[in-house]
Amino acid sequence: MPRHFCHKLRHGLLANVHPGRKLANRAVFVDQVLNHIFVAVSQTWKSVACATRAQQFVHACAKKDPQVADIERCFDNHGCIFYASMPLIDAMFASGVVRMGASRFDPARQVATFDPAAIGALVAARDQELRAFSWLLGEWDFENQVPAGERNPSYIDIGHVRYVRSDDAAWICVAMPNGKTVPLLTFDAWSRQWIYVLTNGAFGMLRSAGWTSDQIVFTGTMTIVGVTCDWRMTWSRQGQDVFRFVNEEKTAAGAWAYIDEWRYVRRHA
Repeated sequence: MPRHFCHKLRHGLLANVHPGRKLANRAVFVDQVLNHIFVAVSQTWKSVACATRAQQFVHACAKKDPQVADIERCFDNHGCIFYASMPLIDAMFASGVVRMGASRFDPARQVATFDPAAIGALVAARDQELRAFSWLLGEWDFENQVPAGERNPSYIDIGHVRYVRSDDAAWICVAMPNGKTVPLLTFDAWSRQWIYVLTNGAFGMLRSAGWTSDQIVFTGTMTIVGVTCDWRMTWSRQGQDVFRFVNEEKTAAGAWAYIDEWRYVRRHA
């Protein structure tokens, strides 16, 4: 598969995937698609697993397209990520974000360090993407609808919650009654994934590639009251003031089974 084919494939996807979105968002989506494609073929096409070959294989579209460069600058000379088949440390250095440098505690010692310019680009990309969830900030009333089971009747719980930005603006958090904030949602610009975490009572980290229209799907592993399962959480937004999400767990047969639903309505002053 020659280099010019990759150029045409990427530019074609950028031109046709979600044309209503901003270019930066489409670039992120396209790079995720390309990553999945090339990781899938890497086992049969061994040469592309090498970082050097990867740099030759996918030329830097970011150098030709300034709008793409804005969001991809931190990824050096790669139009997409090939690192899934590489050991972790190799992948970190291949990204261009990590390089050898002086230790903070012993300047004479050379260790892995983060490139300041690359980290700045990652932070800027994260902040840009977090705007997609800015509507979530504020106070909400909710209903939690739980179906009947073998040991419980169906019921609807109610409550309210307030979402705020963390002090460093890196997370969307749940504001607790005692004034503390608990991180809930962020965007990892390095892996280009949304990250949703629960760390109190329920424990898990769910990931998503991003929004499709007004819906976003998170998947991952969750542990609740000692039960660990594969989890899927599907958010649906209905304007600025209403959203809902449905929780599902994967059965032994591999199907998704309904757990419950949460419905939120914005609380106005």
